[in-house]
Amino acid sequence: LTVEASLATFTVDRFSPSEQTVVEGNAINAAATVTNDGNAKGTQAVTLEAGGTTLASSDVALAAGDERTVSFSDVNTDALAPGRYTYGVYTNNGSQTGTLTVESRRATFIISGLNPTGGTLTVGDEFSTSATVSNNGNAEGTQTISFQVGDTQYGSESVTLTPDEEQTLSFGPVDTTDVG
Repeated sequence: LTVEASLATFTVDRFSPSEQTVVEGNAINAAATVTNDGNAKGTQAVTLEAGGTTLASSDVALAAGDERTVSFSDVNTDALAPGRYTYGVYTNNGSQTGTLTVESRRATFIISGLNPTGGTLTVGDEFSTSATVSNNGNAEGTQTISFQVGDTQYGSESVTLTPDEEQTLSFGPVDTTDVG
């Protein structure tokens, strides 16, 4: 006489996305197919983990042979510092993993559209200049923007910009008597 144990065995496949990048503190989404390859009905916790930290969990009940897509939406990543992590969906019996990259929040200011960009002035002439300052980063930031010729500064302004925001700054008039 042979007696076989009735077991639920939950496996994981079709994990997506297998590669994901997020700015620290922003939410992520992930999904995988969980299948009960065992010979009995069962319930297991299905978890989304990154670097050994459980980010989300869902109890899943499946009959033998059944499968279900388990989705994790708007999952908070506040517990993760910037870096690269192995992340994935896990059950008691299996997992599927990929790479999660958490980027730092930072402002990146770019100056463009300097006007004028050239020309000839006579000593004693006055001129003004303008430029566009853009924040191409992923966080709000404040920077001091200065206009200078050689070693002489002719103006500065503190600028605060949100991501993808831009502002045009003007400096002048500058008396060219002192430029040189």
